[in-house]
Amino acid sequence: MKNETWIRALSGSVYVALLVVSAHFPLINNLLFCILCMVCAAEFARMSKQPQPRLWAVIIGFSFLLIDNFLPQKYFTGLVISSMVILLFLGINVFKASKSSNWTMGQGLLLVWGYMLIPALCLVHLPQHNGAFFPERLISLFVLIWTNDTFAYLTGKKWGKHKLLERISPKKTWEGFVGGIVVAIGAGLILSNYYLHEPWYIGVLFAMMAGAMGTLGDLVESKLKRQCGVKDSGSFMPGHGGALDRLDSLLFVTPWIYLLLQH
Repeated sequence: MKNETWIRALSGSVYVALLVVSAHFPLINNLLFCILCMVCAAEFARMSKQPQPRLWAVIIGFSFLLIDNFLPQKYFTGLVISSMVILLFLGINVFKASKSSNWTMGQGLLLVWGYMLIPALCLVHLPQHNGAFFPERLISLFVLIWTNDTFAYLTGKKWGKHKLLERISPKKTWEGFVGGIVVAIGAGLILSNYYLHEPWYIGVLFAMMAGAMGTLGDLVESKLKRQCGVKDSGSFMPGHGGALDRLDSLLFVTPWIYLLLQH
């Protein structure tokens, strides 16, 4: 048990350090999220019993590089909106009572497009604005998601009595949900004033989106795993499960934050 805790802590620390450090180097940041997107696609293909998961990873990786290097920036917003539509459908599906799902290849590729590929590209485009690179945007996104997750857990553990969506995620509570967002809003106000140098209301909206959409993203991935009959999306991170298990909230949030900060 002690060894598992150390492994979990070590892999989690490496993951956090990798995200934070790569956020300051555009090329490394692009490469990192391309690889993570490929891993997520392969994990989904494997757990939904699609043929040739590695081929899915190759297709998604090629699509990532193609869009990132050759699509004019002015057309990228349209892709982001298409992703948001798919994410909304996935969010609505969370509240339906279906217990299992047989994903066709077309449905699976559509899900990977909207939930993994375009959000991962948003993580590449988010720090870019008017020809400059602002790592503060990515770092703030990470901080707000982690703040919300941490304080949602702590608040829920201390005061949680009312289940948020017990059949999907038995440990989540309304008290934890509200507590996480409240603390995230406080963090958002500090970040917007002292780090992002954005108006205060941007910090509030940023935090609310990170909290609400991040929680929904976690529920979406939990629903997908239940439908596929698996506990973890994979074993990419020792002690933490798969890449999709770690990135579910981040991928679900990023398209909304991209539009908030770019327009």
